[in-house]
Amino acid sequence: MTDIGSCDGSSNPVFTDLQCTIPMISFWLNSLVLYDLIEVRVTATNSLDTSVASPVNTVGATVRTKPALMADPTEGTNTSESQI
Repeated sequence: MTDIGSCDGSSNPVFTDLQCTIPMISFWLNSLVLYDLIEVRVTATNSLDTSVASPVNTVGATVRTKPALMADPTEGTNTSESQI
């Protein structure tokens, strides 16, 4: 997966902040599953050339999932309309 849209270092705020954020949904849509390591390589480009890609990380962030919706509350055997 290449996500240039989120991490284009030639534009702000990536250029000024020297960092970028890729939405977690990008990883859900690319066959990664919960707790898979998000592997990253980076390159740098200047007016002369583009660098060799960095080694892939072996530790770091893992794929997370958004919380599921809570089940609807139900009335238990010891509750009624007037007693909770």
